[in-house]
Amino acid sequence: MYIGMLMRARFILILMALMLLCAATSGKEYTADYWFQKGNEFFDNGSVEIAIDCYNKSVELDSTNKSVWLNKGLAFANLENIMNP
Repeated sequence: MYIGMLMRARFILILMALMLLCAATSGKEYTADYWFQKGNEFFDNGSVEIAIDCYNKSVELDSTNKSVWLNKGLAFANLENIMNP
């Protein structure tokens, strides 16, 4: 009986931890700057297509950032060079 209670308590604690984790991540909103920085990271790592997707998301959130547009253009130019050497 004691073991059964411990297992239920452990299960409840694990369930509560998962609920807290889900609540913490679901409320997180990503900003245009976040997507811009992610795009730069992917671009620097050679993942140009993913970088372009990140830049697109950044532009959707804030189309006034000139650096995003510049890096997006550079990524497309880099992609063109990769596709047509």
